[in-house]
Amino acid sequence: MLAAGQPMSGEAAFFTERSLATRTDQNASAAAAASIAAVPATTAIGRMERIDHDTSARPMASSVASDYRRDMRVVTDESHVTVETSPRGILAAAAHDLRIDAPIASGETTDDAHAAARFTVASMRVTASRRRGTSAWHDPSEKDARDIEQRIRGEAFEGVAEIAIDATLDGERARITTRAGRAQTVEAPVRVERDGARTKVHGECDLSLQALGTGKIHVPLGAIKLDDRVHVTFEVVFAA
Repeated sequence: MLAAGQPMSGEAAFFTERSLATRTDQNASAAAAASIAAVPATTAIGRMERIDHDTSARPMASSVASDYRRDMRVVTDESHVTVETSPRGILAAAAHDLRIDAPIASGETTDDAHAAARFTVASMRVTASRRRGTSAWHDPSEKDARDIEQRIRGEAFEGVAEIAIDATLDGERARITTRAGRAQTVEAPVRVERDGARTKVHGECDLSLQALGTGKIHVPLGAIKLDDRVHVTFEVVFAA
């Protein structure tokens, strides 16, 4: 979903059961079967399953549909999305992994299976870094963080002001479509917690920067490059 910079080493209480007992004619049944057959096969890639990278990708209908509709909004100050990037190249060992905070600008769910959210590229902030191959995270210098954030806006997401997310829950998995320069759809495991009128969704997935159509980060001499895979963790709170 995202990118980083200099050595850019650094991505909804939704379901309850619903019985759909309406059946039309044979043509409707045939159309439903055709739509199911058209869903592309998935291929395991690390923690994610890549579905497709086509901008026309459509969210998958939940097999566990809601028996009621309730509009909910993302509680933005309680929701967190973190992107981790890593360096590669002959000097990657001297570079840093990065953690980038991607605040949710707004989001909502219209039923117990479908949600949408939006991020502004300008709001992304570098919050931590660590030397490649080590485990200790630390605060980046103000200068380094500012430089990386400028590269995110001016190089990785040049011409992209907003990143849009559409998600569909199906049991304990979510199908997530991220739209930046291009669209990428992945499937990821999720954990859903309900507490009255509030719902919290936890999950993680890997995204491909190339599939999202991001620009390249320019590093002197090209000795360090940004790994195409970025790891995204999210905790999103919805409230009625």
